[in-house]
Amino acid sequence: MLLVGAVATIWLAAVGKLNFYIHPRYTLFTVTMAVLAAVLVVAALVVVPRTGGSPDHDHQDHDHDDQQDQDQHAHDHATTRSARGRLLTTLRVVVLAGAVLALLIVPPATLSARTRLDRDLVTSNKTSESETTVLAGGNPASFTVKDWAALLRTGGSDAVLGQQAKVSGYVLDRGEDDVFYLVRMMITCCAVDSQPVGIPVYRPGWRKELPASTWVAVDGTFGDNPNRDSRTGTVIKPEGLTKIAEPDQPYVF
Repeated sequence: MLLVGAVATIWLAAVGKLNFYIHPRYTLFTVTMAVLAAVLVVAALVVVPRTGGSPDHDHQDHDHDDQQDQDQHAHDHATTRSARGRLLTTLRVVVLAGAVLALLIVPPATLSARTRLDRDLVTSNKTSESETTVLAGGNPASFTVKDWAALLRTGGSDAVLGQQAKVSGYVLDRGEDDVFYLVRMMITCCAVDSQPVGIPVYRPGWRKELPASTWVAVDGTFGDNPNRDSRTGTVIKPEGLTKIAEPDQPYVF
């Protein structure tokens, strides 16, 4: 099983899909450990001799008048041992085949819509001030949902008002008729600890056209929310909104 896991890790890295499971910063370390594990397992299989069965102790301490009966008993015992060995080998093959099927053949999938909706929306509270400073002087055309969320959280409305944004993500319903959140799952370490990070989009009556978890591309400008009763003060006012397929890399890092 260790060998299958190591090979699967190396294969996922080779085809560019290891980032479905871990943050890219850990790719080199993970692949290095997988290669080391594979080498050690193969070495153990080649170098360590397979120990055969122990001598037939059932007959060492017993005297038999009939050598033929003794030989028959030993033969039956060996046959039983052989059958058990074949059964264990078959079980190992089945388990390994299942692992190979799960890890190598079945394509890696993103988190389910139910999982995404069950997790609380977070803003970029893990973004440092230095990272935010870089964003403030960067090119908005390259900003992701995570980047805009970081600016909105740390710099407030002044950091984003009037700026043009072209972003994509899935629709998250937070209970407002005029506003939905455009969200991506943010991976800090691995997919297990991922959290949704998003920005508000002003779209009155959006539920009639956009079911929750629908992937969309939004082109718009940040501005004040026209709905003063909303808990969201700053929103993207989309000039263009298009439904899209889930991208090959749905996560942000």
